[in-house]
Amino acid sequence: MRHLTLAVAGALVLVAGSTTAQTSPRNLDTFVTEGNRIPKNPTALLRADTRRLMGEYRSGVRTVVTRIGEDRAAGRTPPACPPDGFGGHPMEMLAFLNFGNGIPQPRRAEMTVADGIQTWIASRYPCAA
Repeated sequence: MRHLTLAVAGALVLVAGSTTAQTSPRNLDTFVTEGNRIPKNPTALLRADTRRLMGEYRSGVRTVVTRIGEDRAAGRTPPACPPDGFGGHPMEMLAFLNFGNGIPQPRRAEMTVADGIQTWIASRYPCAA
């Protein structure tokens, strides 16, 4: 019984890995559109698309934080100056993009998720001149 469970788990990991590898990176506009479709309730965390978008968000934040660290290490002014341990929340980013001074839809279609996160973080945490 234990071997069967391990075999099934292994097959699921292989299928999930191949599905993930086949997806192409989406632009910011697609990310926002899909994020807006997710219900705003606790059961949303049970949905696969919610977990996928959360993963993309976390990956984008890591990319931006890495860029900021590289700029600081090279002596360049980074695009944003968030506090150490910044994590933010995807719903805050979606609110920024959907309302107020967010990024217009035509421009979002040309940006990556990390670019959108960087713009959002820069609006919240601009670097002192």
